[in-house]
Amino acid sequence: YYCTSEGLYGGNYYVKNKNYRGLEAWSSLTDADHDKFIFNYDALDLLIDPNYTNAQSGANSEGHKYKYDGKYTSEEQVKDNTTGNKAGYSIAQSVDYTASYNGDSDMNLGKGNDITLTRYNSTTGKYETVTDSIIKKDDELSREVFEEELANEQRHYAPVVVKNGRETEGGYTVYVVNAAFQVGSTPYAAGETISYETYLSLPSTEQSTYITQLSFTTAEKELVYYYCRDPYTIATGGHPVQSVKGSNNNAYGVGGNVPVGAVISSSNSGNYTGYTNLANQQKNFTIHGISPTETSTLYVSRESDIYDLSKEKIITVIYQYDYDETDGSGNVTPISERHVVNIHLSFKSGVPTVANIDEPEIILPGDFTSMREPAVTPGAYEVLGGGWELFERERDAESHTNGIDYDPMNDPLYWYQDGYYVAYYAKSYAGRTYSNYVPVKVANYHDLAEVMSDENKAHHMYIDNKNVKRYSKIYINDYSSSKKNGLDLFKNLYDLSLLTSTSDGVSDGKVTTAGALKDHALLDSRVKAGQNLQFYLRTDIDHSAPSGSPAWTPIASGSNPCFNGTFHGDGHTISGLKPAEGTTGSLFGKLCGSVYNLGVTGSFTGGGVADSGDGYVESCWVKTTGTPGEGVKAVFGNPTATDGGYHQTVNCYYPESNSGYTAGEAIRKPDLAFYNGELAYDLNNFYLYKRYSDHTALSGSATEYVEYNYWEPGKDTPQTGKYGSNPAYCSSGYIDKDKYGIAYVEDRFDDGDFRYAGGEIPADEDERYWEAEVEDKDG
Repeated sequence: YYCTSEGLYGGNYYVKNKNYRGLEAWSSLTDADHDKFIFNYDALDLLIDPNYTNAQSGANSEGHKYKYDGKYTSEEQVKDNTTGNKAGYSIAQSVDYTASYNGDSDMNLGKGNDITLTRYNSTTGKYETVTDSIIKKDDELSREVFEEELANEQRHYAPVVVKNGRETEGGYTVYVVNAAFQVGSTPYAAGETISYETYLSLPSTEQSTYITQLSFTTAEKELVYYYCRDPYTIATGGHPVQSVKGSNNNAYGVGGNVPVGAVISSSNSGNYTGYTNLANQQKNFTIHGISPTETSTLYVSRESDIYDLSKEKIITVIYQYDYDETDGSGNVTPISERHVVNIHLSFKSGVPTVANIDEPEIILPGDFTSMREPAVTPGAYEVLGGGWELFERERDAESHTNGIDYDPMNDPLYWYQDGYYVAYYAKSYAGRTYSNYVPVKVANYHDLAEVMSDENKAHHMYIDNKNVKRYSKIYINDYSSSKKNGLDLFKNLYDLSLLTSTSDGVSDGKVTTAGALKDHALLDSRVKAGQNLQFYLRTDIDHSAPSGSPAWTPIASGSNPCFNGTFHGDGHTISGLKPAEGTTGSLFGKLCGSVYNLGVTGSFTGGGVADSGDGYVESCWVKTTGTPGEGVKAVFGNPTATDGGYHQTVNCYYPESNSGYTAGEAIRKPDLAFYNGELAYDLNNFYLYKRYSDHTALSGSATEYVEYNYWEPGKDTPQTGKYGSNPAYCSSGYIDKDKYGIAYVEDRFDDGDFRYAGGEIPADEDERYWEAEVEDKDG
């Protein structure tokens, strides 16, 4: 508050035309004394404070505003717990953040260098705090750990690009800031390179005090040097450096103190390390800022009335942010910014009130949610509009940070956004007021024709997005009416997944060559060759129609990588496979993924389902009119897994009429078995094994037959039957899941996605769906 008349008020003497803090003056005065003071709207506006000096040293120097903390002249006095003022306006503080590791490979810090980090546990589905010397992808580090535990010698240097300097006779001159300073409201950071024009605009004292001129020859035009902007001591295990420019040409070894102004080369020279080989363990991290929280108390005198409080007051606060901006190569550019925040204080009745919103119904990918705008009750501030925001994380939705604008009527949602949060906001002069936030739900269903359609060729319904919670499930339906063959579309998607930015016929991330893939955007490498994808047949596919038995080249044949996804036949048959010249005509050339419940017929000469690879095939059958090659096994022609405990072909069949096949793990059956229901019964292996395992005597062995009772019509007593006793009928009983990761039934049905396999959201809960609360014991 600004004193308008000197005198003794409230027991203290106040000087005219001087500012006093509200806690010292207004809050302790009577109404009569209040008349001697007025609120100074500019009291905290440091940029226009008439009593503020631009001195470069001393208590009033730029960046040190101790007078606003009270009668102090140093940061130590402000921090002092006994005499200091807790407001601490001028004390530098760290803005908190977390750092997520996104490197392609694990970072090993070395034995004994354990750090504390947060890691996602896929078993529990929760983030957990762990101690480890290895940093894995998506691990999250706190600011303290990131800054203090990870070595980074490069951060002390800023790049000096010679050709960006001022061209002079015989060379170039680069102007580098050697210490932070400010002119007017513009801050300059140490290590920052400024233009010659900016240099000329500076006062002469700043030019001589804060700017270092570095000279380079014409031959050095294309080089980049590195200026030490932050002095440091070379730690044990650190790298020795030598300054090669400017007035300092010294060398610094382990334990040496490298000063501001040392200039080093980008590459090694003799026994001295260049910038590119300095330690930097802080690469390949994504920084997630956490909203800073500042708590202030507004003191109100008991003598104040509503008239005093209802006067709008404006406080201007200036925040200076000093940070390092790093490019993809790890080069550090120092940045200094000032943010001016005008805080409007008003004791009128509050901001608008937004009614709660309801959680939207689940939708299929590419659809729109049916979100209705909630009712908004205006407060003292006029409502200026509103809208929706979408948040990836619940903590962002709770704090209203990192949201993106979202229009429920025009912005479709996709599978990777399942579990995001949405909230509505109303705008007023006081800012944004939010409703509650609710999750959005997107089903894991993708029709193959929609994925590969012209409409979606720019994103393919984001089946390759890295944020999906489970594998994207892609369904192959009947496309006969559109004259598209689902098998050909499936192969097109495989072929597209192999292309990269350096492939022939690819430009600016799109396919440019003519053909089925023209103008399609590239897929992310995480789904290369079908990896991290699940495919489901919803219909039989006849590849001989409509063009008269077109030749078939197996997927993943030749030099192409093996198919690494999961293919579910769901009891359907792919027929009419006719081998292209020089091929076997099997569905897959090389298989390292899995195939289940599929029939394959045609004139192929290979195994039918796959020719080779270390993949897995279960409950499949084949029949061919071709002549299999020498040594070829039915279903899986030449499985090549080296692990002796891994059966690659389980519960698979071929007819006796295909006598050219070599004996293998596939089971040979009479042709009649393919027509009289016997084979169909055996292919129900998952159900048969469940019947067996559910009724095995606790004391019995896996080879026992288990009896059960049943009633026949007209009988007075129950009849006795026996369950089958062969657990080799399916992976759930045959394969060590923990060792090989194969558990078809468990992996397919535990997430409930099968409810959407028909391409629609069920109006009623699917009768096959069953939930139960299970008590967790011993983890």
